[in-house]
Amino acid sequence: MNCAIIKSILPTCLILVYHVIQTEGHGRLVEPPSRSSMWRYGFQTPVNYDDNQLFCGGFDVQWNQNGGRCGVCGDPYNGRRYNEAGGKYATGTISRHYTEGQTIPITIDVTTNHGGFFEFRICPNNNPSKPVTESCLNMNLLRQPNGQTKWRLPSGTRKFSLNLVLPRGLTCSQCVIQWKWNTASNWDCDSNNNCCKGCGPQEQFLGCADVSISSSGNSFGSNNYNNVQSGFGAVQIGAVQIGAKTPEVTGNGFIPIGSNGVNLGASKICQATASWKARYIFADQWCRSQCAAGNCPVQYCKDSCRSKKQQK
Repeated sequence: MNCAIIKSILPTCLILVYHVIQTEGHGRLVEPPSRSSMWRYGFQTPVNYDDNQLFCGGFDVQWNQNGGRCGVCGDPYNGRRYNEAGGKYATGTISRHYTEGQTIPITIDVTTNHGGFFEFRICPNNNPSKPVTESCLNMNLLRQPNGQTKWRLPSGTRKFSLNLVLPRGLTCSQCVIQWKWNTASNWDCDSNNNCCKGCGPQEQFLGCADVSISSSGNSFGSNNYNNVQSGFGAVQIGAVQIGAKTPEVTGNGFIPIGSNGVNLGASKICQATASWKARYIFADQWCRSQCAAGNCPVQYCKDSCRSKKQQK
């Protein structure tokens, strides 16, 4: 082919390739509907056809330009925050109404599977005009019914659903739920020199949804919040944690306990303290697994969880 012709069509070809790559997509938070995805579920909110590409601007932007930093809702750290308060898609519209002390369903629509795991956090923001902070979100890392905080992504491209157990205690007119997907696309090494596909810096996807939380037996109505829409689908019920940070489950989750409910390595039934039970529905199970591993904090677990050696 004539060189002049090649030069004339090359820019157009590059643009087409770019758009093909961009439209392949990756993933979006759809239950509860995220700020950028609410329009897909009957809410009168701005349309974002790229709602499955809230990936901090891409790997190069996040890690090479911004040192791993990202906007809390998936926008580039050094760019416009369209999905945070004041941005185009952060209208303050409440997409779901929950009740404290319940288990809620979560659904992620994965359009290109990069492996890795999901994590979820929540912040009682109570002001749609105020940007949610990372420190507030990090105070409330949400858990699955088995106590684990990381949900490993299976193979396939579809909608994946899971449940989150949300501790009692918090009510809010506007809480922000954050979904974070830490992918496993690249082969790299972490700070401990462990090298694998998924180790070290990886591409991340995030999404934020605005929800309200009422106390048991009550619900938020028009008198409590002035920007509520119904959208499509049934209203879901759930709750969130308040106050201090929940202790982390070590390793890959809970250590197995005996079928009789007795902590492995202890002679008595292990129970959590009353204050920990009030905040976390699976507090006893948490103490049994953690104390069996040698991590048995007195502020969360009773003496019956500790061996005589641990009690000294």
